Amino acid sequence: MNKFESSIEVTDESSVDTNKKVERGFDKESFIVSDVDTQIEVLENLIEETKEKEAELEPTMDEYLESLKDKYISLKGDEAKRNIISYYNNESLLSSTFNYFLVTYKNSETGVFFGVDSGGYPEDDLCKEFREERKMSPSLLLVEALHQAAGKYSKMCNHLLEYLKKPEFYIKKDFPIRLQKIENFNSGRGGGDRIDMPDYLRRDLVKRADSENTIELKKYMSDISSLFLHELVHYSLDEDGFDNYSAQEELPQMAEFLYDPMRKGHRNEVFKDLARNIINEEEARKEGTWGRYAEACKNFVFPTLIYELNQHGLIKLPISAEDIPKVLTNLPEYYTQLSELERDSILEKYIITKYKEMLELGKKYYEMTGMKDFEESRKKVSQIW
Repeated sequence: MNKFESSIEVTDESSVDTNKKVERGFDKESFIVSDVDTQIEVLENLIEETKEKEAELEPTMDEYLESLKDKYISLKGDEAKRNIISYYNNESLLSSTFNYFLVTYKNSETGVFFGVDSGGYPEDDLCKEFREERKMSPSLLLVEALHQAAGKYSKMCNHLLEYLKKPEFYIKKDFPIRLQKIENFNSGRGGGDRIDMPDYLRRDLVKRADSENTIELKKYMSDISSLFLHELVHYSLDEDGFDNYSAQEELPQMAEFLYDPMRKGHRNEVFKDLARNIINEEEARKEGTWGRYAEACKNFVFPTLIYELNQHGLIKLPISAEDIPKVLTNLPEYYTQLSELERDSILEKYIITKYKEMLELGKKYYEMTGMKDFEESRKKVSQIW
């Protein structure tokens, strides 16, 4: 057993610590003995109730935006020596000069810097109106959407450094962002630490801020931040020297999924679509909707996520072939039961695993969870027809 394998223990126990109550008042013991349909119904009700309670506590959009200005007031001061530009300076966004924002995390004496480059594209009329009326740069909304993911990344890196004994300079402190006329995020694996993002993000954030619905704005921010974390995990595995040999999608996809299942909107639907592709793999391959993301989810992400639900006492293994599709398509709902700390610990648990051993674990979990039995039963049915 090498040092990477020793970090993870695989157990056949059907549940752990069922006497504890999970976040938001679930009794684990009573929950896991329920049939899957009942579990899903309970989870959906829980999510709706939680959203209703959150809505009652949400600030107005004016209050929320004012809080952001206060939060980033540290832009003024000694940090200006690092070419930080006030977010009231419109001219800077019309040039290729980075627009730097200092972000300091709770319980941390050190800050990190975000650099938002407009890519040479001027703001459209909607963004200009927002800047004039709110006295705030749209780029500040983007920084707010990304800073929590950067915090998770830093925490993950500290965990890696502690485990792998790497020098501290491997932790990324600067986060240069460039807005481009592209559709998807790109971490630029050919070199450098800049992450390219679609320029429409800025406009879409402004649209939601103008709608006065802070819940929808925060949900969209969560979607963006989870995608940003996906790219940061790529960066750490591909360029920061952690020697994971993972230019693939397994760990980045897991990081994106675990980011915030309760808050995310569109990203949860993306993972549900991936689950449907796995459930109907033959059809997905024929229709051309199968790809590297579905492959990563089938081989590692989804079996590992189901296994971890078992380890947290929320589901019993193996799952019947009949229930596997229901569990797969409702994984975001299941993961609303785990706290942020628990979700982060799952990512940290696997981030230190060598790529080869990680895929071997995926194969074990594929059998243990019942996903292999489901695939075999599905093939039998297709052969009959």
